[in-house]
Amino acid sequence: MLSVNLHFFLLFLAFGFAESFGPVYFYKMGLDVSDIAVYWALFFVIRISIRPIIIRLCHKFDLKSVFCTSIILFSGRYLFYSFVQEPGPLMVGLLLYESITSTLYWVIYHSYFAAIASSEKAGVQVATRDMMLLLARLISPFLMSLCLDEFGFGSTFLMAAIVSVSSVLPLIMKPMKEMHIKDFSWKKAMVVDKSGAFLYGVTGIHEYSHLFLWRIALFLQVGSYVGFGALLSLAILFQIIGNFVVGKHFDRSKDTKLPAIGLGIMSLALIGRATISTSIPIILALDILSVLGGVLYGPYISAINYQRSKSSGSTLMFQFWSETGWDFGCIITLSIGAALLSLGAPVKTVMLLGLAGLLGMQMVIKRYRNCAA
Repeated sequence: MLSVNLHFFLLFLAFGFAESFGPVYFYKMGLDVSDIAVYWALFFVIRISIRPIIIRLCHKFDLKSVFCTSIILFSGRYLFYSFVQEPGPLMVGLLLYESITSTLYWVIYHSYFAAIASSEKAGVQVATRDMMLLLARLISPFLMSLCLDEFGFGSTFLMAAIVSVSSVLPLIMKPMKEMHIKDFSWKKAMVVDKSGAFLYGVTGIHEYSHLFLWRIALFLQVGSYVGFGALLSLAILFQIIGNFVVGKHFDRSKDTKLPAIGLGIMSLALIGRATISTSIPIILALDILSVLGGVLYGPYISAINYQRSKSSGSTLMFQFWSETGWDFGCIITLSIGAALLSLGAPVKTVMLLGLAGLLGMQMVIKRYRNCAA
């Protein structure tokens, strides 16, 4: 598990750059925010269409080989970004490349993590994984913003590619558990537990209406790379320890009060960001509120999903349906968001679509509580 977590840290150190500055790069290139939303909606449309092919690929080869290959291919997206200077054919090529390599990587990563995770310690293991993610997200925005100011986008994308491809090394140096798919058929795949599809779907709605658009709105308000990166990093700082503590709470209890409270707090943070985030002190206060909400519900919901995955009979197909649900949720919210933005709606107002995702997550928690009772 340590090697997988180290891999995840390095991968997200680079991914945090694309996540934070990718939309900003497109905006500086001359695209409207509505166009950026359309780009990412198409990204998820392509992911849905090619995922069945990816599943077939996983059936042909053992997942260890495919996993390592997917990491190397996924890292190539940063080099591709550096060649895209304006809207045109190269941007279409980037869209296709990102969609294919992203689909390959994430289906296999989630399946592999679910296969090696312990049911008894799911909360701690998910929280530890998320802590590595948060540590990468803490370092990445500010570090990459400094590199942008000093070297520009081209060199920074190159550095991101090097860091990302190096994330395969911890997996190569330590033997990985092999995982094969036996007796695969779509008929059997159809009867696999699909509860993860709804959870990922509503999470995607929240992610790509609230958090995705918030990063764009924040950059438009702050205006500088370093100021933008510093604010993103500060928003993560206090979440690392809290995330680990809540993971332990999940292992000790089936109590769902804290996650439900966390979703309520995140809702308040979302509404505040959409309505009153007019100054840096208010932005920081709302960041703290958002962090508190995420700490309370994030590891809990992730652990639920991985536990269901392990008991589904096929971790790979469970993640197939889950990732498909994520894509549908993202497509829905990005399409509606793009339409509203093209009609002149402010970016911060469109963020309120994320409340639907939070409501969906509350439904998942309520259902889990009833099943566990």
